[in-house]
Formats: sequence, structure tokens, C-alpha cells
Amino acid sequence: MGDPAVLIPSGLAKLHPQLETSIKSIAGAIQALQKKAGTSTGGGVSGSLAAQVQALQAQLAALQAQVDGIDAGAAVYKAGQTLPAYCAVYEVAAGVLAPADNAALETCVPLAGLTRAVAAAGQSVSLARNGEDLSNSVWSWTPRQPVYLGAAGALTQVLPLAGYPLVVGWAVSAIALRVGISGAGGDGPHTLAFQQQSPATSWEIDHGLNRYPAVVILDSSGDEVEADVVYLSAGSLRIDFAYAVSGQAFLN
Repeated sequence: MGDPAVLIPSGLAKLHPQLETSIKSIAGAIQALQKKAGTSTGGGVSGSLAAQVQALQAQLAALQAQVDGIDAGAAVYKAGQTLPAYCAVYEVAAGVLAPADNAALETCVPLAGLTRAVAAAGQSVSLARNGEDLSNSVWSWTPRQPVYLGAAGALTQVLPLAGYPLVVGWAVSAIALRVGISGAGGDGPHTLAFQQQSPATSWEIDHGLNRYPAVVILDSSGDEVEADVVYLSAGSLRIDFAYAVSGQAFLN
């Protein structure tokens, strides 16, 4: 019987360094066992050596499953502290997550995702990323409205009037959220929100993004509104309406 093939999982360049090291170590151990078996048995793997190879290949298969998850956008992370479920988190150190906070810009850019379940310090974290849905029976969202990052990783539909107003998703029902973090994982600029509480024919927004963002406007009923956007500079703009409007503007 010929030696079993040693399959090195694909996508190593994208892996967490510890995972890549584990893969290479296990693959090297398999190759050493196969070399030893070839020297002692004339090229075949048998007996206890075969059992060791099979055990190591099972470990490789488990690592391959993690690689597949990474390829699908579910990177390997550990909790730097106890993380609650449905918490917006950022990478505080390589592979280590902590709660983001809209009052601390350095924790917001970029967000890693939203936790799916509670994770104790040191445990692996399962994250929901862009386009994925989360549901929680205790939520009471207003459908079709944005969900924002609040304090300590909390989610809210109340637009923060201070700090960094970052949209993390949209409510698809009262108990379901579709994750939509612009810029998560470096896939684009963040979405900032601005609220105009009293009706006005012009809204002036100092956003500080140092670019000229696209703008989507919703009135107080949640309907999209057309208006003229005038870019005053790379850090500010004005929205002109044909009539007085209150609502929200989303800058992306």
C-alpha cells in the first residue's frame, strides 16, 4: 500500500499565524512517520505507525474545516475578555477581540463583526459578518431601520448623538438583524449616520471623513428622499431639499 497523501490545507496566507504553524507541524510529523515507515517496511505504512498517521490526518481534517471557515469569511479569533452574544467587536491585538465602543474611534475602524454567542476570555469566538442574519427573541427592532454601534459593543436603533455614529446592520424584522458593517475586514469605507430632528430645507454635515462620500437620505417615515448634495470640502457637505425635511442621512 502506498503512503497516504499529506494534504496541506489551502489558503495559508490568510490564516492566523498559530493555525498555520499547527498545520505545518502536523504535516511535517506525518511526512516524518511516512519516511520512517518507508525505511522499516519497504515503503508501506502499517501497524502503530499507520494509526499515528491516521490520527494526525484527522487533526489536519479539523484544521481544514477551520480554513474553509476562514475562506468563507469566518476568521479564527479568541476573546480577550468575556464577550456577550450580539456584541460588536474589534481586533485589539492579533487574533484577539474586545468590545467596540462608539465613543472610541480606534475601536470602530474596522469592526471584526458581531458575536453569535457568549465567549469567555480565551475561548474561540464565532462571528457574524456582512450579509449574515442574526436573530434574538428579546429584540424589538423597527424593521427597515438601521442598527448602530453603541457603548461597550451594544447594539441600538437610537442614533448616537456623540461619538462615532457607525451603522452595523439593518433590522429585517422585530427580532432579526442583517449585518452590514461597511469597512468590516477592510472591504470598504464605513457608513456614518447623521440625524436631522427638526424639518429643514438644508442640512449641513461636518463628517470629517476626508473624502466625498455617497449619501442616502431617509425622511422621518423611513422613505428614501431625493435631494441635492453639495460637497463643501472633503470633510463637510450640505444637503438641499425642495421642502423642509427631517430624518437621517447615511454617508458611505
